[in-house]
Amino acid sequence: MKTFKLVHLDIVSPDKRKDLLLKDGLIINKEDEQNLWTIEALLPKTELDYFQELCRSEGKLAVKATISKKNNLPATFQTKVIATTEMKNYVSVLMNGYLKNTRPNIAEGILAQLLQEGLEGEALLKEFKTKVNKSYQR
Repeated sequence: MKTFKLVHLDIVSPDKRKDLLLKDGLIINKEDEQNLWTIEALLPKTELDYFQELCRSEGKLAVKATISKKNNLPATFQTKVIATTEMKNYVSVLMNGYLKNTRPNIAEGILAQLLQEGLEGEALLKEFKTKVNKSYQR
């Protein structure tokens, strides 16, 4: 098992992204046969109802988690909320989930688009780097 500091967390849906005001958090790679990760996020109490409903409904939630340093690229997880704990000023949200490998698909799509536009050589490389960096930013 490996534990990391969670420094940023976003909820991701096909039509929007919700930036959560993370007070603190951690993420655990359980390194088991199932490739299961556990995320614990300490969030403002205003998020309690939203996450309690997800916990009751057992709905799946896609999240982007930035681990260790704010300038690291976020990793995408498909999660399920398994518990919420109300505290005095915050709510602790516990999720289990699986790491999704989305980066190669994004890069391949960007490269295919640029090739279709006829870019090559240095112009291709410069535009590819720009678009890849933009796609991974929060």
